[in-house]
Amino acid sequence: MEQARTYQTIKARLVSMIGSTWSAGSRLPPIKTLAAELGAGQTNTYRAIRELVAQGVLSSSVRHGTFVLKTAPPLDAAIAHAGQKQQDVPPVSAPSIAVVILATRSVWTSYLRTVMDAAQQALPRAGSEVVLQKVSAPTMQSRHWQDDHLAGYLLLNSWELQPLSFPTHKPVVCFSTSATLCVCRTEGYDVISPDSHQGGYLLGSHLKNLGCSSVCFVGRNVDRHRLDATSHQRLAGFEMGLGRNVEEKHRIFIRQYNPADGAMAVSKYLEMDPRPQAVFCASDDLAIGFAHGAGVHGLQPGRDFHLVGFDGQERSRHLPQGPLTTAAIPTELAGQSAARFLLTRIAQPHIPVRHLQLGCTLIQGSTTGSLAAAPQLRNHRQSARASKTPARKAIPAGV
Repeated sequence: MEQARTYQTIKARLVSMIGSTWSAGSRLPPIKTLAAELGAGQTNTYRAIRELVAQGVLSSSVRHGTFVLKTAPPLDAAIAHAGQKQQDVPPVSAPSIAVVILATRSVWTSYLRTVMDAAQQALPRAGSEVVLQKVSAPTMQSRHWQDDHLAGYLLLNSWELQPLSFPTHKPVVCFSTSATLCVCRTEGYDVISPDSHQGGYLLGSHLKNLGCSSVCFVGRNVDRHRLDATSHQRLAGFEMGLGRNVEEKHRIFIRQYNPADGAMAVSKYLEMDPRPQAVFCASDDLAIGFAHGAGVHGLQPGRDFHLVGFDGQERSRHLPQGPLTTAAIPTELAGQSAARFLLTRIAQPHIPVRHLQLGCTLIQGSTTGSLAAAPQLRNHRQSARASKTPARKAIPAGV
């Protein structure tokens, strides 16, 4: 009983010193020195510190030492056992979690907002304050995120080729729709991402069930002959679900995942002879642009060809011909999982690195349908030649 009372007394004393003796970001003395200052044993001092680390009050590592976060726990039974009244302890603030939104394209606003809102709802339940920061692309390369008053970072939608640097003593959890991340960090970081292979498999199986025999793929390439990691994984899953590989001549490479590049891909699709029955775009942005570009040439997804995307963006549900068939990423689950990962890592910084892949859901829209029921349009080049060739007059026999 005396040992427990002494341990609780040390813990209560540390709580009372946070916000007065030590401010957020302060480094605590070594356990041996701290125990001597408190007039306590090193074992009980260590036990008190570890419990405060588990509650998100302190951050501790062998390499960097013990630091004070912007927090202190609710006054609980530990203080009562120590013989202190709740009103005698200085008020303290809750942990501050930085939700960093890395998005330069406005089309992602509603998509990432869903993830962020879900994370926000999970964090306050743990007694946390959320700090929102929206960062532009040039800032991402130069900033090193030295905000000492923050407990951790939740990074949303970082890009594969955009390196980011974070303090080594701060927990980091990344959620990205990309297949790979580029974070400059000696210590590990948790990752939450969609299962691009599984989502592609759903789309390939869907087109296979529709009896689709030929497919055109639109994806982003790193160089002339190599797809980036995201397009590569989505195509690999798609081909497995389809049961056949997409021919090289039916692959269209674009530079960026945006509607403009999707619209420009239509011209290459029209040059294919014969044209594939379906088009798989590696993102909804590309599929949206492709649908609008095809409409300029009188082609309609779902009637003249199948069209599928990937992501499940909100605006993909409002195409002129109806909702896009796509593999939707569970955005709310992503936000909730990211918040739980971050809170766990703040409390237990030395747990193994985790990578959670979220399964996608097939959303069947109006852009895939029964093409056999609709009249097949002639090849674009044949139609163009016919429109430019004047009709011949009938010449009577013997003239």
